[in-house]
Amino acid sequence: MIKRHHYLNSLRQLKDQNLIKVITGIRRSGKSTLLGAFKNELLSEGIAAENIIFLNFEERENLHLTDWIKLYDEIMSIVRPDQKYYIFCN
Repeated sequence: MIKRHHYLNSLRQLKDQNLIKVITGIRRSGKSTLLGAFKNELLSEGIAAENIIFLNFEERENLHLTDWIKLYDEIMSIVRPDQKYYIFCN
């Protein structure tokens, strides 16, 4: 696996800012791998696994979530308002 230090640093700097981060690139360029690496960093920092939501839209069980309203409802059914969550969608 190629370490993408520049992109990880960018994610680290934007972490906990109230912004949606969008990672774009051509197919098979490492976007999901980058998200996985960032997820592992969060876990190593002590973020609970329950507070990291990772949704892959290519998995059959998530196909219904391509509608934004269904995605929103799904996320809101999981999260608790008194906790911070990290949501990864790819």
